Amino acid sequence: MTERVKVDAVTPPSEGAFWGFVVLCFVLFVFALSSVWLFPLLAAVVTLVLSWLKWRRPYFSPLGWKSLWGLIGKPVQVPSWHLKVLTPQGEKEVFIYGEATGDEPTQGERVRFWGIFEDKAQTRLRAWKVQALDSAGQPKGQPLMAPRLIPFVPASFFASLALFALALLMSLVR
Repeated sequence: MTERVKVDAVTPPSEGAFWGFVVLCFVLFVFALSSVWLFPLLAAVVTLVLSWLKWRRPYFSPLGWKSLWGLIGKPVQVPSWHLKVLTPQGEKEVFIYGEATGDEPTQGERVRFWGIFEDKAQTRLRAWKVQALDSAGQPKGQPLMAPRLIPFVPASFFASLALFALALLMSLVR
């Protein structure tokens, strides 16, 4: 790690996938309440097929709920870390958003990180876990962990499947 910058507080990043997930759930919920089970079933089938095709992007995090509450009241601030890491492919920027637990790596340490690249050039990575390593490459201390990213397609599958079950239940009640 070549540089570590901790930004005390930032507004949560704008996640279009979170808003798409909220809209999808709301629309399918309306269909489920009106006992129209076809649309939740079609959404479940389409997202299942996309998942089999290994579509995962885009991603969102639980921080989307904080940004939703920020629309109602004053803007919510979350902790943020910005790391610069030197890799064999060049320098990468690693961003960590949200309440994190564990040990923060220090400048000069070797680190392993888990996250998703935000750009096609693979220079900006949004991480949910960063682990410091000792000289032998073994984990050292507790990893710095932030809210994990949730893939849109599988999350939409489970939401549409649940709303399909609700629609079937509503059609049986009527």
